[in-house]
Amino acid sequence: MGAGVSSCFLLGALGELVDALAFPHVHPDQSLELALERMGANQIEILPVVNRADMHKLEGMVTLRDVLDAYGVSRA
Repeated sequence: MGAGVSSCFLLGALGELVDALAFPHVHPDQSLELALERMGANQIEILPVVNRADMHKLEGMVTLRDVLDAYGVSRA
């Protein structure tokens, strides 16, 4: 599968989740602390960052590793 096809598939899947239910996410202007709280509450290690005006627009992803690195915490 080409990169474009898999990206379209992932964005389509994200769109279905947004339409189907409230999913864990953050917006670009929200803190890493909030991202960490949402990861812990949902027992996930990756969180989508979505546009505040258009939740179907994926801005990026934040991972647990990103948050730990930002706080200077090494993972055992």
